[in-house]
Amino acid sequence: MLHGQTGDGKSARVKQIDPNTKIIYLASADSRKWEMASKVLNKTGKPDMLRTLIGTELTYDFKNFITQKVITLEDVLNDNYDNIEMNISSKYATVASLVRVDEANVQKVRKFVNKLGPEFLSIFDSMWIMRSDERLEIIAALRMGDKQI
Repeated sequence: MLHGQTGDGKSARVKQIDPNTKIIYLASADSRKWEMASKVLNKTGKPDMLRTLIGTELTYDFKNFITQKVITLEDVLNDNYDNIEMNISSKYATVASLVRVDEANVQKVRKFVNKLGPEFLSIFDSMWIMRSDERLEIIAALRMGDKQI
């Protein structure tokens, strides 16, 4: 198995069965590759190191995703934001960055996330709960309008 790139720059694995036949497998990222990519990224801090694991295109997209400007948790808690007009990718990245909020501030963050759209509030709730029965109860109470946490 050879590794290389296709004519349009995509990462590929090329298997040559005989001199006249080549089978090209475009690089894709399955769950095992993403797990390895996560370990590489955490260890090196260099997104370019992911290219061999997930391919050139996905590495490019990933780098753009992690470097885009988002509204941070501190911005939301301090009401330090003006314009929430963002593309879908920026909204998702913002929501992903907000899930580290603690229980005491989750209501305020949820009010902000709701401004991004109800689908992003659902995403936030799912990510924030993270298999915690206690957090599930908090979100259920907030959804029902019970403001006491």
